[in-house]
Amino acid sequence: MKTTRAAVLVLLVACGAKTPAGGIGNQGAGATTTGPAPTVTWNGGTPETGFGGFTTTGLPAIAADGSAVLLAVVDDDGARGFPNLALVERGRDDRDLATRVVLALPTGNDEPAAPTDVAGANQWLTERHRLHDWKALTAAGSKPAPDEAGGDESEEQVVTLGAVEVHWNEGHLVVTSGGATMVDATHADWTVKPYPMCQSCAETCENPSSLRAVVGDVARRLIVVTIGYHGNDSCWEPTAVQHVVSW
Repeated sequence: MKTTRAAVLVLLVACGAKTPAGGIGNQGAGATTTGPAPTVTWNGGTPETGFGGFTTTGLPAIAADGSAVLLAVVDDDGARGFPNLALVERGRDDRDLATRVVLALPTGNDEPAAPTDVAGANQWLTERHRLHDWKALTAAGSKPAPDEAGGDESEEQVVTLGAVEVHWNEGHLVVTSGGATMVDATHADWTVKPYPMCQSCAETCENPSSLRAVVGDVARRLIVVTIGYHGNDSCWEPTAVQHVVSW
C-alpha cells in the first residue's frame, strides 16, 4: 500500500498543473500575454528643444477581455506647457481603477525636473500587462483642427472608426454602429460653462469643445474620445480630457 501511494505521488508531481510564473502582479488570474507590454521613454531636453518630453508605445490600450483601458494622461499646463505624465487604468464605465504618476507638474514657480523613476513606471506597466494583456487601440482618421475663430466647434462633428460613427455637438454624444444607435447621451460636465474673464470684468470667457480624437476597439464595443477646447490669450483653453465610452 505504501508503494502504491508513493507511485501516485510521483505521478502527480510529474504530471500536475504547471506552477504560475513568478513576479509581482501575477496573482494566478492574470492573462496570457500575446505581445509586449506598453512602454514609456523619457527624451531629455536641450536648451534648443526645451525641457524634454515623453514617448509612449502601445498606448492607449484595452485589456484582452475588454474590461479596462490604459491611458497616457497629460495635463496641457496652460501657457507653461511643462512635461508631465500619468498612466491611468479605467473601467468601461470611465471610472479610474489605478493610477501611476510618472512625472507630476511642478508647483508654484518651480522649474520642471526630469523624471527619476521611468524604470519603475515601465515595471508597473509590465505588471499590469501580466494581468490584462493590453492591446493597442486603433485610431480613427485625423480630424482637421478648428481655426482660430472657432471654426465648426459649435456644429456637430463626426469621426468614423470602421463601422462606428462618433457624433459630438457641445456635450451631446451619439455613437452609431452599422447605422444603429449604440450611445445617445448628454455630458454637460464634458463642456466648459462661460465664466468671467476676471473678477471685475463684465466680459465672459467661452471655451467651446471639439472632438479632438477617437481611438477604439469596435469588436470589444469600446472607444476613447478626447474632448479638446478652444481658447485665446485672454481665455486660455482647459486641458483636453479623455473619456471611455462603451456599449
